[in-house]
Amino acid sequence: MHRSFAYSLFVLLALVAGLGYYYYRQLERLDTQLAYSTAVLTTENEQATHTAHSNLQLVEVTVEKNRNQPADVARLRKAKALHRQITSALASLHDCAGTLHWLAGHATNTAELRRPAYQPFTNIASPIAQRWQELRQQLATCTDSLRQASPAAILPATALPSVAPATTVMQALADLALAEHQLVTSEIIVLQNIDRALAQRKLLFEPLVLATAERTVVAPGDTYRARLLVATHGPGDLRMDMACNGRSVPIDSHGMGYVRFRAPPRPGPATWTGTIHLSNYGYYGRDSIFQVTVPYRVARR
Repeated sequence: MHRSFAYSLFVLLALVAGLGYYYYRQLERLDTQLAYSTAVLTTENEQATHTAHSNLQLVEVTVEKNRNQPADVARLRKAKALHRQITSALASLHDCAGTLHWLAGHATNTAELRRPAYQPFTNIASPIAQRWQELRQQLATCTDSLRQASPAAILPATALPSVAPATTVMQALADLALAEHQLVTSEIIVLQNIDRALAQRKLLFEPLVLATAERTVVAPGDTYRARLLVATHGPGDLRMDMACNGRSVPIDSHGMGYVRFRAPPRPGPATWTGTIHLSNYGYYGRDSIFQVTVPYRVARR
């Protein structure tokens, strides 16, 4: 019976050892995959950071194309403040990653990176514990700022999980890489939405000068008639002056200018230039001049 019991115990221990070895191999394989995924994600994060910076520059260019309208300049200022806030959070995140590497002895192999990271996090006086908590607060603040900058956008949830007793250095590094990816991706989305909104504002407020002729062909010496107007979705009550070939034309209460002049005595193609001068126009806040050149033909009937 003792032999039977000993044999059974030996089999059980062998089974446990086998399962333990299998579990260890599976864990080692998963850690290797996690380390590879973290490295790939870190490389992608570097590219995404460059993309976010480029998108901010695009916003700045769009604001300049819109002639630095006060509302757009204010939005650009907020976008730059948001970018600085995120840049500061990324610096803290990279600092935490550097401290984790230091805890693992700057090791690059998976065996060393599987060291538990829990003890330094539970020590209140530990630098990594303090930085981790500060980083979590920074990420939460950045998330609020991103949502305020683009309320309608669907953004990744930028968060840093708490460190559990089983958390390894490798897992903590993976959490940091994922948080960085979510944060930078959110910034790219918000900046793209801001630039798109600014481009739409340009279409809404950029005036369009139109001229409609009574006839495109007139006899030599006859009176040429046309209407001159400015089409815009900008603020009403426009103060403007209109001219045809440098001479003022009358404007009715609806902002329509009436062009009248004598056609040249000789047949052939001709043009006239309409000019509209807007005083302190809309968001531009300064005088603006727009012109349109209209072709017509002089021909005998």
